[in-house]
Amino acid sequence: MDWPDSSPYVTSVGGTSLAIGPFNNYEFETSWGTVLDPLASGGKSWEFTPPGEYPQYYDGSGGGGVSTAFTQPSYQAGVVPASLATSLPNGTTSPTPMRVVPDVSAVADPSTGFLVGQTTLQPNGTSYAFSLSRIGGTSVACPTFAGIEADAQQAAGHALGFADPAIYQRYGTSAFHDVTDHPLGPGHLAEIRNNYTDPATETGPLITYLRTLGVDGEDAAALPAVKGYDDSPGVGSPDYYIQSFFSRH
Repeated sequence: MDWPDSSPYVTSVGGTSLAIGPFNNYEFETSWGTVLDPLASGGKSWEFTPPGEYPQYYDGSGGGGVSTAFTQPSYQAGVVPASLATSLPNGTTSPTPMRVVPDVSAVADPSTGFLVGQTTLQPNGTSYAFSLSRIGGTSVACPTFAGIEADAQQAAGHALGFADPAIYQRYGTSAFHDVTDHPLGPGHLAEIRNNYTDPATETGPLITYLRTLGVDGEDAAALPAVKGYDDSPGVGSPDYYIQSFFSRH
């Protein structure tokens, strides 16, 4: 677990994959963690048995875990399961509950990432040009949640200060979606996406992948998102991504 993410005085933000309906409506979320499965050469099946080969085709995820340096902050007591807070990364059990991250989560999947414009060095290695692309990861989730906090502070009309106590006070309420790996029931969810062979020039042939969602690591590295608090999406994601759930802080 990295600093400053593990600090008890930092709001740690995990990632989700967000399903958006035809009217820009919220449908569901899974924890952000994706395994790719390429379309087979015949074009009628996938190269591997879905969800695909791990870690060869692992395509990124959020992170989380239990600190070995910081004990459990008071705001996590009664919310973070003791079985999780005492399970150290080396496989041993801590006699004292420890700090667990993340605290909360927000959209991170590059498929629903932000459109950004950048002037970047081109593949020829000598010239620069402006281009549009999408960005994902917790590099999106963190500023998204920071923006939500800014909106909440504006609605409250005063500074809110450190957010974590308010976040955990609202655990289990309508302020958050409880994000799990299987939001629609048993079985994985997946999407199909076509990628350019050369994204820089937007040329093909296209490469088609089945992208299985809600796989935040496997085996010893797995961070399963289950009902309640866990170390993948934390307490969950903010309701509607616009609700000012700190407004009464």
